[in-house]
Amino acid sequence: MMISSIFGEKGVVSKKYISKFLKEDSIIVEAGAHIGVDTCEMAKLWPKAKIFAFEPIPEIFEQLKNNTSSYPNVQCFQMALGDKTGECTINQSSGESNGSSSLLEPKEHLVFHPSVFFEKKIEVKVTTLKDWMKTNKIEKVDFLWLDLQGFELNVLKESVEIISKTSTIYTEVSIIENYSNSALYPQLKDFLENAGFKAKKEKIAWSDGGNVLFIRK
Repeated sequence: MMISSIFGEKGVVSKKYISKFLKEDSIIVEAGAHIGVDTCEMAKLWPKAKIFAFEPIPEIFEQLKNNTSSYPNVQCFQMALGDKTGECTINQSSGESNGSSSLLEPKEHLVFHPSVFFEKKIEVKVTTLKDWMKTNKIEKVDFLWLDLQGFELNVLKESVEIISKTSTIYTEVSIIENYSNSALYPQLKDFLENAGFKAKKEKIAWSDGGNVLFIRK
């Protein structure tokens, strides 16, 4: 889940603000949807949009499906968004947060959030954005909502052709290495600026990171 989900709303860019940069009928990909709290809010706020929500953890995915079942503009996928297509091991979180699971090994997260545990590894389906779009005949994505626990830049680098047509990206960012080999915010920001985006609103509210809204320049 977004860092702010553990600590409150201080680190959140409001969806009302984000709506300024989206068309009503936007194609939205939400990766790391968890149980669908943000998914449902987006479905209500943008009823003409199509929202594709990704969540790889089986029991959490079932909650996501149930919570979004009344929204016809939401479609859920039990898989992780990654930099390859196939299967991968995910480090499943528990304790204070079951929304911190990552394809990367936990590192500083264990220090900054000692009440979150990573005691279980499971195999999950994973797909690149490009392969998923091809399979589902999706021509473009207008808005990317990324909550991938340190794997955001990996996905973006694999999706350069896709994000060239994307107008808005909302992503969790890290300023310490919460997960091994995860990209830090300056690196992610540099990549997106080179890809034609600018950081419109930064909410680096916590000692280990926050959330940032990028829009196309």
